[in-house]
Amino acid sequence: MIALMYDGLELGKFEKDGDKTKLKLNNGIRKSWLPYIFELAIDKDVDMEIVIKAWIKERVFPKNRFGSRKMLRQLGLTKYNVDKIAEATRCSLITDPYWMVYSDNDKYDTHSIRGQMGLENYPYNSLDIDNEEDYTWRILT
Repeated sequence: MIALMYDGLELGKFEKDGDKTKLKLNNGIRKSWLPYIFELAIDKDVDMEIVIKAWIKERVFPKNRFGSRKMLRQLGLTKYNVDKIAEATRCSLITDPYWMVYSDNDKYDTHSIRGQMGLENYPYNSLDIDNEEDYTWRILT
């Protein structure tokens, strides 16, 4: 199960629909809350597998990056593999709120870089939405 997250808010899940993977948005989620590449793909009915691969490639450090061997060791990996790096990091960056859930147990606090750092200026409800109980959250309580 892979889900797309915005800080602690689950935006939607990727599901197989025939020969395509689609992003099924959760109730109340607006397309404008998605990374732009996913918003465009929904509008054009593009297979999300293609979009996920392109998005992941942009969120994983390049193979020739200085210190990449050390980063691989820190992630528990022995060789460079984009998909394994993406799963280990959950495609999470400190510079934006988006990340991926790879397991039902993944939570913002323990699996996103922003959550792990405990930064107070990135609250779990960073979209400042009302009626929080109407949404799916992946935060520790």
